[in-house]
Amino acid sequence: MWPEIRKFASELPLVGPALRSAYRKAHGLPDVGGAQSDAPDFRYHSWIERRARERAGDYPAPTENAPRFDILTLVFNTDPEVLRKTAASVFAQDYTNFRWVIWDNGSSNAETRAALAEIAKDARVKFHRSEQNLGITTGHLKALELCDAEYIALLDHDDLLYPDALRINAWHIVNFNRPDFLYSDEDKCDMQDRRYWPYFKPDFSPALLLDTGYTCHLSVVKRETMLACGAFTDPSVEGAQDWDMALRVQEFLKLNYKDRIVHIPEILYTWRGVPESTAVRGVEAKPHVIAAQKRCVESALERRGSQKLTVAPSSLFPDADGHWRICREEKIVQSEIDAEAEFCFSLFPDAAIVVGRSVDGAGRVVGGPAFWGSEGALAVRGAGSYATDRDFFCMNQMHCNVATFLNAPFRARPDIVDQKNLREYPTLWMADLCARLLRAGRQIIYSPFIVESGESAPVSSDDELLRFIRAHHDLIRDDPFYSPFCSLKSESLYSIVEPAERAAVLNPLFEKAGVPLVPTERYELGRYARLRRKNP
Repeated sequence: MWPEIRKFASELPLVGPALRSAYRKAHGLPDVGGAQSDAPDFRYHSWIERRARERAGDYPAPTENAPRFDILTLVFNTDPEVLRKTAASVFAQDYTNFRWVIWDNGSSNAETRAALAEIAKDARVKFHRSEQNLGITTGHLKALELCDAEYIALLDHDDLLYPDALRINAWHIVNFNRPDFLYSDEDKCDMQDRRYWPYFKPDFSPALLLDTGYTCHLSVVKRETMLACGAFTDPSVEGAQDWDMALRVQEFLKLNYKDRIVHIPEILYTWRGVPESTAVRGVEAKPHVIAAQKRCVESALERRGSQKLTVAPSSLFPDADGHWRICREEKIVQSEIDAEAEFCFSLFPDAAIVVGRSVDGAGRVVGGPAFWGSEGALAVRGAGSYATDRDFFCMNQMHCNVATFLNAPFRARPDIVDQKNLREYPTLWMADLCARLLRAGRQIIYSPFIVESGESAPVSSDDELLRFIRAHHDLIRDDPFYSPFCSLKSESLYSIVEPAERAAVLNPLFEKAGVPLVPTERYELGRYARLRRKNP
């Protein structure tokens, strides 16, 4: 019965969120899917409170070359109580080398202005009032002129920082050779400050960034980089200026982005779900944002010199909700997979492989992107689900970078495919190639528009699987595009689990392979990041 309901839900977007929510609850899965109409699951609140305590010793404040931050916030007629809570989260930072730069963008509300006057008395605040509302983009640009710190942290006027947000950023800045751009995971809270909807983000994914502004909160950028890349200079992206900034930073860094953009896999920022915000209602709350998002993608293509490409709503999202597909202006007769490969290879010079999904006769996924560590080594993401189903934050309906794949249609650059390892890995040779490409800093890009018929993948022998684990256990234990806090069981991907539950999936095979085991008492963080730092 449930498979039929799943298929029905995926085909009827108006009732789909409610039915997908019912399916997840019936199967004990997290209620944090892509649709923002799904009911919040406040069980997460207790987990993140505990995680914030547990990580206190993981990221000590630097004692040498400690960075200084300017937290930049625009304010316009903000509810004074909400504004005071934002201020409390800033003043509660346990890293003290910062200043809070507040730009009042022409507030007319007397209570807001009174709250700002009260906040501005704190010596850590640099306050400026504009007599008129300059808009979000121009307001940010003007406020940036007041900043002089090495790093700028962007904080919206009604949101919250976790108390260790700046300290954890400072630790990463020192340990990652002072990168240009850092972004963290985020969650949301209601008006009672209960946390929900955690967004566990992948490591930097150029393909995903061209589809959606996923890096958004918390973004911390070098001031000189922010100025050099032209951030906040285009009023046509009003409402999507954070996304535009991230695209510009990546373009400014060119292929150096691999070493200069750092993802912090910790939740450091809370997006407040006020009734009129996109945190609650999505882009429906601010319809002008849809046009701004489209302009973000269009202007990025223009800056990159991409010719004869146009931006249109994605056919995978039936409503005009801010999801886009880049297409050719002129139609060329070629297969979907060849068209997608040509598009991805042209936009991403370091892309080596473009991959899609294979489905059986019923439309269920039997091959596609895989997570390292899933089911102890690797397993197809969403195997058994319908290709039209949406997974965590609709990730399977957008282009994105992936670490590996199994049993899926793909195209590779001519110099990439090397089948010399077929004898050693008869069923896992492509996964072995993906591991080697990942170590070399090459991209593997998933396209949701490539769907072809296929059959279930052959099962690897125990001997082949153990050889594979010995060769790549460092990647298997820490997929760069999957959260270290989430389940490795195929039926509950993206569910938050305890360290012992992840260890129970990995350690039986690791023990057989004779490689170091995964700890059972604490989360294992940053192993892949440390590898990357040593071998850029």
